[in-house]
Amino acid sequence: DEKLHTKFSAKDELFDPPYSTFEPTKREKNVDNVNTIPGLDVSYMDCRILPEYSIDEVVDYVESVKRFHEIRDKEKINVEIVQRSSSPKTPENAEIVLRLSDTIYRLRGIKPKLFGIGGNTCASFLRREGFRESVAWCTTDSTAHKPNEYCKIENMVEDAKVFFSIFFDPKY
Repeated sequence: DEKLHTKFSAKDELFDPPYSTFEPTKREKNVDNVNTIPGLDVSYMDCRILPEYSIDEVVDYVESVKRFHEIRDKEKINVEIVQRSSSPKTPENAEIVLRLSDTIYRLRGIKPKLFGIGGNTCASFLRREGFRESVAWCTTDSTAHKPNEYCKIENMVEDAKVFFSIFFDPKY
């Protein structure tokens, strides 16, 4: 992953973390005993790529590194994309961002922090379909994607009030 981090090193402070990530996440079991040399090694990486890079750009680079190692080591390496998804970044001055920020502050007294996670949110599916001004939002205790992830019912109810206000407020 070091080569990927070096090649795709751009930073965007809107995202948390503010850089693309390329993390080994899983390695499949290949043999049951300790005295057999495995013939196959299968591992996975989770890649969160900043929107300024295309997935094709990253895949092409991975393929070039793969070819180098195949030639150098005289081994066969297969690269398979298990899940692939990208969407454009929502502009910080998009109408929905401004409306949502205003409504959250007005109803909850909370000044929202804008950030991207570089992954599949509900809004990413909408942005891929051309709805550029779409965002996902919820009130959290910063437990997403961590052990013991949870959300509070009280926060869900208050979030629903914000969504209701955005959809039905005559101001908009």
